[in-house]
Amino acid sequence: MGAVPRECCRSRETGAAGGIRCLSEAGEHYSAVRRWSPAFLQAFAFDGAPACASLLRAIELLRQANRSDTPIPRKSAPTGFVRPRWAKIVLPGGAIDHRHYELCVLSELRDRLRAGDVWVAGSRQYRSFEERLISAQTLADLQQAGTLPIAVDADFESFIGGRRTLLDERLAAVDVRAKAGTLAGVTIDKGVLKITPIEKSTPPEAEALAIRLYAMLPRIRITDLLAEVAGWTLLPTCFTHLRTGETAADSRILMAGLLADGLNLGLTRMAEACSIASLGQLAWTSDWHIREETYSLALRRLINQQQREPFAALFGDGVFRRGKLTP
Repeated sequence: MGAVPRECCRSRETGAAGGIRCLSEAGEHYSAVRRWSPAFLQAFAFDGAPACASLLRAIELLRQANRSDTPIPRKSAPTGFVRPRWAKIVLPGGAIDHRHYELCVLSELRDRLRAGDVWVAGSRQYRSFEERLISAQTLADLQQAGTLPIAVDADFESFIGGRRTLLDERLAAVDVRAKAGTLAGVTIDKGVLKITPIEKSTPPEAEALAIRLYAMLPRIRITDLLAEVAGWTLLPTCFTHLRTGETAADSRILMAGLLADGLNLGLTRMAEACSIASLGQLAWTSDWHIREETYSLALRRLINQQQREPFAALFGDGVFRRGKLTP
């Protein structure tokens, strides 16, 4: 669903009026979306929670319209899933706009898949929460055999009764120590509980060393730092085009999109803050080049580069052995 700029679905960044304007502009990408949307909806079987029934009906309605090459019925199509920010362009004057209706269905389907409210039959990632649990029959068999693989009593009444008993015992022990004044760092004076403040555990020598080290580091703009790291690691080559596999034509625009993600700034504000690209350019580059798998590839390359540095050997491999973090 990368053909529709993601910023066009973020009305909270631009205000209500700006959001409606961006969603209206999303209709300009409808022809590109139609290249894949019929095959996409036909290829997957979607199911979902009862709250998504309206969306699932809309998906099936679009499937039927695609198979018969007929427009969707403008008066009887389900609209319960249409959010207020979409309503003015999906339902102008109360009638359904087919183009924006289909875009709204795809946008909402994306969001519901991410939230787990809708799932795909046979998918390992977008699947029902119940499929991640053991079956009712397996649970019954394990309970009957007494081999349920959990560290607590499977019977709720027994479990909660044991926890209450343990809580009462510990409260009683604390009460005895409190009356005797033997609680470490705690005093009770005239019914008022006083806890000794936690002292700083960092020795003054370590703090002085940290100040010296920070003073040695050069002050550098984050954009210059990102460009320098990109030169060392060739990170921009990891963010390939979703369809063609090519690298971004302008790595500066790609870097701006990465910064917008990393700083949680958003593409709208990034476009306002920089002069190298417009919102449309940033949105297009982000949609086609920046995604989960390209991020993963870039992170692997960055970590590999870090491991090649001699200084990294001083920190070890990060694996605990015999209760210690070994170098």
